[in-house]
Parts: sequence; structure tokens; C-alpha cells
Amino acid sequence: GKILSGLILVSFISIAIIIYPNYIPYTTEIVGGAPQAYHYYNDSNVDWGQSLKYLASYVNAHSYISPLYILQSNSDATNYYFCGNSNYCSNLHTIAYSQTPPRGSYFAVSETQLTIDWGMPNDSLEILKNKAPVAKIGDSIYLYHVQ
Repeated sequence: GKILSGLILVSFISIAIIIYPNYIPYTTEIVGGAPQAYHYYNDSNVDWGQSLKYLASYVNAHSYISPLYILQSNSDATNYYFCGNSNYCSNLHTIAYSQTPPRGSYFAVSETQLTIDWGMPNDSLEILKNKAPVAKIGDSIYLYHVQ
């Protein structure tokens, strides 16, 4: 019993260290962890803009990603991460849900936006359903190349 209790305690501590600082989107490993969270819920538990800073870093490290379109969301956070501390702001465009990014562009969309949209009868992100993302950035942003 003491050994089992010790193993459980070590696993809890290890998980807390591994997922730091993203505690909110954490989901138990029994269901697949954070990468599978959107199968169970699609609200601020999965995505609250925590991956925008990772998206900005990713885009700055990969200069071929231009232009980049994102759905209108938290513009203050987006402007801070993209315009406040990088030179990428001129290549960043926001679009409404009803719009489709132009061919040849890159499109970043959050997990929450995808799951909510795909559950609606007239989903505007249908073009992404059968596409594999170029990358999953952070815990909740998918980057697509629109062709």
C-alpha cells in the first residue's frame, strides 16, 4: 500500500511539473491528456488564448508562414503577442467566422473554435475537416496551409 501510494504521489508531482504552466487545459492521462481534451469539452478549459504566445514564436521562427489569418478572437492578446514584440503584425490578418482565408495563406485556428464550428449545421471551417494541420502549436492552436 505504501509503495502504491508513493507511486501515485510521484506521478501527481511529475504531471504537475510536466504540464506547467498550462494547468487549465490539463486533462487526466487516462483519457489522453491535454491533446484529447477537446473530445470531452470545448470551452475555456481547453483554450483561453494561452497558446497565442507560442503561435507568435512559431511564426517568427518560420518565415515562410505568410500571410497568416486568424479568426477574430481576443484582439488585445493577439496584438500583444504579434505586434507588441515582433515584426509580424503587417502579415497578420483577422477574419470573421463566415469568411474563408485565401488560397496559399496560412490559417491559425483554436481547438475550441474548430470543435464548436464543426458541431454547427453550416460550419464555416468545413474546408479544414479533411486536412491535416501543418502544426499543433501549444495546447490549442492548429496551423493550416490553405490550398
